[in-house]
Amino acid sequence: MFGFKHKYCFTCEKKYRKSKEHDLRCKSLCRFCGRIGSERPCMATSNFFKKCDDCGKKYLNEDCFEHHKKSSNCRQTKICEKCGVIWSIKNYKREEQKQHVCGQKWCQICRQYHSIERGCYIRPLEPKKSLPYRLVTFDFEATQNEKINNVNEERRLHKVNFYFGGRTGPLQMYFDADSEQHKIAYLDFNSLYPSTIATTAFPVGHPKIFVVPLPEQKVNWNRGDQIPFKGILKVFLIPPSQLDVPVIPVKFDERLLFPLCRKCSINYPNGANIKDYRCTHNDDERGWVSTCTSIELEEALKVGYTVTRFYRALHYEKWDENLFKNYVAEFMAMKIHASGFPEGIEGLESEERFINECKEKIWN
Repeated sequence: MFGFKHKYCFTCEKKYRKSKEHDLRCKSLCRFCGRIGSERPCMATSNFFKKCDDCGKKYLNEDCFEHHKKSSNCRQTKICEKCGVIWSIKNYKREEQKQHVCGQKWCQICRQYHSIERGCYIRPLEPKKSLPYRLVTFDFEATQNEKINNVNEERRLHKVNFYFGGRTGPLQMYFDADSEQHKIAYLDFNSLYPSTIATTAFPVGHPKIFVVPLPEQKVNWNRGDQIPFKGILKVFLIPPSQLDVPVIPVKFDERLLFPLCRKCSINYPNGANIKDYRCTHNDDERGWVSTCTSIELEEALKVGYTVTRFYRALHYEKWDENLFKNYVAEFMAMKIHASGFPEGIEGLESEERFINECKEKIWN
């Protein structure tokens, strides 16, 4: 005995609980009666030969034959008369695909039976070679705990920090409404996501990373055709001194702003309404490091923004204008059929114009 309810085989040097669970490759295992031991496999005796009508196995030892009939070996295994392989009836009853087929073998890689000549379709994993590496350690007592307040340090990072929330346009920040004379209204557009993704080109595949060397970082971009990459860029951006609707957002102290001066935004964290206030900061104080898409940057340059430093970019070479077009077209057709034409479209001429517009933008 080897532990609780376990036995030990000295031939293959493994423990086992039941004979039928033992390794079939063990040299001390009799494949005909299922017993294990130093006297196994059972040796042939003179003047004895008998074939079992139930499992089909042929026996040359009377003791081996009697034991296989008394035990569950006869009920659980059968022998193939063509190739001589002994296979498990229990596995076949549990999973029909495990029924014995001549010439097939159990594959440890794909966990299925298949022909030996065909081989396995799954290529085995090739172990990666260990490469030498350098281990660099440092003293924790010498680390710097104080944060260096340098806005330009972000040029070294490649964080995914170009996602911002939506924008609202309140006409008045606070109004005390009189329930009898005044009413506060909130207007919203229909979702622009379907039409936008159906008519816009999207990047496809993995981007190429471009890091601009320090001597080449100074630029002077004020037009969209000066942007050298399509994708995501990290630049130092200077907004115009006057603009009704700023384009590029930025976060200062977890506040999402569309400012025209970085220094003014930091100096007034709660906002302010100062009469005759004029910004006196220079371009370096007004600008900030921005991570934005090439599409946003092109629109910003059109309205007066300027790029003075270019740090790095994620450039996408392939773009697809039809990536989501079929997806939107299918569900938009279902919605139009279910809901009918939108409000304001009346008469055959208006309906025909609406259908042609949908075909031109989405279904073409």
